Amino acid sequence: ILTSSIAHYKGLDGHNIYAATKAALRSFARSWTADLKNRSIRVNCISPGPIATPIISKMGISEADRELFNTNVASHIPAGRFGKPEEVAAAALFLASDESRFISGIDLCVDGGMGQI
Repeated sequence: ILTSSIAHYKGLDGHNIYAATKAALRSFARSWTADLKNRSIRVNCISPGPIATPIISKMGISEADRELFNTNVASHIPAGRFGKPEEVAAAALFLASDESRFISGIDLCVDGGMGQI
């Protein structure tokens, strides 16, 4: 399971190189799906949207501006909030389980719908 982000299909100012690297991961998942099919190895990609993790505090946003930042970002997510790490983990566990044995080569967006609008 590869982890990308929604940056590879949603145009965001100032994210050109970041988006290109995420698009490369998505391309790897497609190519490896074809390359590894005869070995019964499934390859899938998870693309999370904004997830509430400590990285947000390292983005240079002051504590005073953090609430405004969080509110602004959440306003672009149909679910109305940041995702939780355990929600991304649940998607990864599903893709790693036998319940997804007929799924290969997908890009599973765990983004609260942000990339769909």
